[in-house]
Amino acid sequence: MFNELILKKINAKDYELYEDLIYENDNHYYIIKKGFITDGASIPSLFKIFFDNYQGNYTKAAILHDALYRSNI
Repeated sequence: MFNELILKKINAKDYELYEDLIYENDNHYYIIKKGFITDGASIPSLFKIFFDNYQGNYTKAAILHDALYRSNI
């Protein structure tokens, strides 16, 4: 379960977390700190006409993925 997501646009493709993003389930608890920079979901160019990097139910999961990937977990 995630808390509320608050993003601030910083350039044409990147956003910054305006508040900590917290993910919690039965076995895991992650905090992605305020100030984390993300480019949203990686969507192939062909599909960008149908999907936006920062819209939809997948945005929080995409940010968690970015944070875990960068931390080498």
